[in-house]
Amino acid sequence: NRGSKLQINSSGAFGLAGSNYGSSGQVLTSQGSGSAPQWATPSSGVSVADQWRLTSGQTITTQDVVLTNWERPDTSGTGGGAYLGGGMSQNSGVFSFPTTGIYLITFEGCFNGTNNTRYSEIDIVVTKNNSTYVEASRSFFYFNRPTGTSTGASCSCSFIMDVDNISNDKVRFESSQDNVGQHQVLGDSGTNLTTVTFLRLGDT
Repeated sequence: NRGSKLQINSSGAFGLAGSNYGSSGQVLTSQGSGSAPQWATPSSGVSVADQWRLTSGQTITTQDVVLTNWERPDTSGTGGGAYLGGGMSQNSGVFSFPTTGIYLITFEGCFNGTNNTRYSEIDIVVTKNNSTYVEASRSFFYFNRPTGTSTGASCSCSFIMDVDNISNDKVRFESSQDNVGQHQVLGDSGTNLTTVTFLRLGDT
């Protein structure tokens, strides 16, 4: 039946939409819910790798503050700025994925505690519907220092995310304070202090 969506030709090959049989070595890959699968060459190794850094510090005095001052590391003295694959895109602290897949997301936070800070927290927060965000991973550091002094610290968290719809699946990065004092998530436009890293591990 030429009108069918899936066909098998005389050689036993599978075809989509009548004549799309793909090429040797290709496999069918999901394009997310509601979309037809497509032929693609299987990835070998990491196919997307990208890193962003906070360019300037953000002072945190409340809960769940979205970090927004991001840039891909530039080339000033480091030869940086490179990325593999389509690369992530970012708008007001919300990151979008270039393609579907299983991604390892790592958040490295560097911060300074002042004004009787007790703890500083970083979170990876994700959405699967481009609307409702859920905390996926958390890390925190408890400051124990004499009053009137300043203490630096760093911590990290990670999350493996199944991205099956690039329009709906997004991620942002937040920091929280216990409302007793304040801390600053540190950033710099010349070196990596607070960073987020994205690695695509394979197909969804």
